[in-house]
Amino acid sequence: MDVETRKNLPSIIIILALLFVALLLVVFLAIPSVHKLKINLARVAKARANATQAAQYITDIDGAYQKVAANPEVASLLALAAPKDADVANAVVMIDAIVASSGLSLNALSPRQTSSGKTVVTVTASGSYENLKKMIAGFENNIRPMSADGISLVALESGGEVLTAGNFSIDVTVGEVSEK
Repeated sequence: MDVETRKNLPSIIIILALLFVALLLVVFLAIPSVHKLKINLARVAKARANATQAAQYITDIDGAYQKVAANPEVASLLALAAPKDADVANAVVMIDAIVASSGLSLNALSPRQTSSGKTVVTVTASGSYENLKKMIAGFENNIRPMSADGISLVALESGGEVLTAGNFSIDVTVGEVSEK
């Protein structure tokens, strides 16, 4: 090697080391970020598609409502089919099905009428918190108007001893269908 090459050798090694470090930075920092960006872009696209579907669904429902409103015979048939009162027996059957589908164990159902005239069914069930969330979602997504009002956690007792804190007592207000 000539003298000139020997003098440049340390700077060549430094440049190669810097290039290697830059390559490592790209591999360990940029590539995972690009991967996360792709995942997030896919999520955004899915959310936009869901929003488009929801808007179309609302448009379809609005169109169906307009068709029913324009036809008094169909509207009167729907008015006959929709219950005017709380229909407690049907509500209890629906609540029982929602509790069973959520994976909770049903301990008791206690329907009662409030002073304001609302029908409230107290559901006492036991199970996990995840299943409790499924049950509440079941009430919210049910076709019949229902709302889960006062939720309280109750411990099971036997002779004064607490056995488990897995009981849930939930007041479900069963809505009545009103005419417009």
